[in-house]
Amino acid sequence: MRKLFCIHKLLKFACAIVAIIICGCSQKVKHQSIKPIPSNVNMRDIVDAKLAAEFTVKDFDWHNNKLHLTLFLENIYEGKIIDAVQPGETLFFADDTIIVKDEKIDNDIITINNGIEEGGAYLQKRNDGNYRSLLLDDHSVYTELGETTLNLSTNLTIIDCGDNPEDSYDTIRTSHKQYLDGVKEYKKEFCSLNTVVTIKNGVVTTITRRWIP
Repeated sequence: MRKLFCIHKLLKFACAIVAIIICGCSQKVKHQSIKPIPSNVNMRDIVDAKLAAEFTVKDFDWHNNKLHLTLFLENIYEGKIIDAVQPGETLFFADDTIIVKDEKIDNDIITINNGIEEGGAYLQKRNDGNYRSLLLDDHSVYTELGETTLNLSTNLTIIDCGDNPEDSYDTIRTSHKQYLDGVKEYKKEFCSLNTVVTIKNGVVTTITRRWIP
């Protein structure tokens, strides 16, 4: 009788172990959602920032030394998260939500799900270890922060690209209005893909426009 009791007890113990194993195996693996690093810019009180921007020559108020512009944040992903990305995780890329199936690494470029052409994404590692979203023609993805009007520095510098990629850049430290009034018509618009403004103590100190295709 005692022997039967011991056998019964062992069977119950064995069943409990099996149940634990089954429950453990049946639990779903938790996957994270990967989003760009959020903005820390207070649009009501911008102090120091370097942001993509959109405006036209007409948005300059030279009489009051101000510029009305729309600011954008470049979509940047935390490096340690991207380096550890796993299949099944969700990547928020541009306007798409991508379920990661596979990744390929080629130098500083990570290709997710065979790239943009097949519904995936490209990410490029930066010098700081984080990743930028990479579109075709080497463009980044930007998120609009909103419109604002900022003062222009009395020492404003405009660094402007030429008409061709091999042309040298123009650096304008004086006579800004005359320069901008004289550029070709297609260059009177500045866009987030090619323009970055540097803001220090709430004042625009530098406007840089790079050449893009």
